[in-house]
Amino acid sequence: KNIINIVNSSLNDLYLGNNNKFISYVTKAPVSYILYLTLYKQYYSEIWHSQEEIINLVPRKYGSRSTIINLINEGIEAQYIFKKITSSDRRSVYYELDLNVYKTLDEWVIGRNTQ
Repeated sequence: KNIINIVNSSLNDLYLGNNNKFISYVTKAPVSYILYLTLYKQYYSEIWHSQEEIINLVPRKYGSRSTIINLINEGIEAQYIFKKITSSDRRSVYYELDLNVYKTLDEWVIGRNTQ
């Protein structure tokens, strides 16, 4: 019985995001999960990836190039993601998560880690 409760809790965390609208959005598909955690990881690693690097970090079996770009554009429109242009090369673009998104992901990731 306890195992079933643990499994149900884990599934709810993944599929429902603990009833958090943003976490539900992130975990709706593996490709969005990978994209947002990759962007989240940049903050802590201080390694900022270009748009092409981010696209290449997502395995093709989870999402095509156009799917990834569409997710990025959806995130920009929802103001979850901000597009930044480097000062050294105006053609080079990288992405950063909104500060509130970082906080939400922090709480969620830490909460999942302590369960």
